[in-house]
Amino acid sequence: MKNSIFTRRSLGVFTRRSLGVGGCIHKRVGLSTALFFLLAFSPISAQGGLLLDNGRMTCNSSIKIVIENGKWKNTSSTFDQGNSTVKFTGNASAANSVIEGNTTTFYNLELAKSQNNLRLLSSMTNVVNDLTFTSKNIDLNGKTISVGAGGDLVLESENARTYSALPLSSVTRSYSMNNPSGLDFGGMGLRITATGNFSTVTVDRRHKAQTLPTGDGIQKYWRVSTANNPGAQNATLRFNYFDAELNSLNEADLTLWRSINNGTSWTNMGFASRSATSNFVEQTALADISGWWTLGAATPFSGPGGDRATEIEGVISEATWSIFPNPASQWVKVSVFSSEEKTMQLELISTDGKVAIRSQKLVSVGENTFFLDLGSLSPGVYFARIVGQPFQPIRLLKLSSK
Repeated sequence: MKNSIFTRRSLGVFTRRSLGVGGCIHKRVGLSTALFFLLAFSPISAQGGLLLDNGRMTCNSSIKIVIENGKWKNTSSTFDQGNSTVKFTGNASAANSVIEGNTTTFYNLELAKSQNNLRLLSSMTNVVNDLTFTSKNIDLNGKTISVGAGGDLVLESENARTYSALPLSSVTRSYSMNNPSGLDFGGMGLRITATGNFSTVTVDRRHKAQTLPTGDGIQKYWRVSTANNPGAQNATLRFNYFDAELNSLNEADLTLWRSINNGTSWTNMGFASRSATSNFVEQTALADISGWWTLGAATPFSGPGGDRATEIEGVISEATWSIFPNPASQWVKVSVFSSEEKTMQLELISTDGKVAIRSQKLVSVGENTFFLDLGSLSPGVYFARIVGQPFQPIRLLKLSSK
């Protein structure tokens, strides 16, 4: 088999001419069912890309297909990827640098754009081998990338990674796992040491912050499922994050959280070690690796005089907000200082992690006060927080109404 390149003829149809060994074969059945290539020869073009339309493209070696300032669109074709690499480059906007159409299975997929991100429009994108982040990000956009059992996320970094808080945005990877020791789970930001034969383990990594009893966690969580769940696992789990995913949380306060009911409620699993330099939190002697996992602030306090900056009796302190009276049965006065005029969202979260009250208020520069009705709440402990602000949560005790 000789190597091939594609040369342009009228109507944008490309045909094959020989170069040597290997390469990609373009198979045509006729003009109406041809494989069309719409390539951007100018770096400023927004309409370039590769359109696979009712054709078949077969790669027989490690050829590299570069999409500069363009799209990959698969309408109803077959892409036999071989050991090829599809690489996105250039500076086109995320609206014009996309993977769309039917599901495509790549062998290697590389992102190396000089500006702007790559955006997914196909509901599923498969990568048999490596997904490499040379530069810029992938906006998952509510879609899924599945990385094969022999592949990894390579070179993911602070400025070159996946992101998107949209539901269902995910990267998935599976391993056959038996007595893993320091196993880097495919570059997914998870390292596992455990005892036992787990058979196939699947990690589904997502980027929507989870609501914990102490407020929102980081903008990343991992859903770990096992085909076999052995006992006496004595597991060590290390989770890595990027600073851009911290969601205004203090790295020195991060602990590991687990949910066994699909995120409905969360349990603080503590930590054995953590590093703000290497960006990880690790816990040891875990009995079970399955479930949903994320990182978030530790429970702020267990009662009055705990480890928060705000005094519960309503005095404005360094945290610049307060709630009075506390405990309360019906109404509380919330005082908050703001450096700008904006809409502020206050949440009361129950101890099982559910939002009990969510209220939006317009605040002005300086001191602001408003009242909050607690009449609809059942008696018990709640955590009050201001969304998106570095203020420590306030523990609020709701008493029975008289």
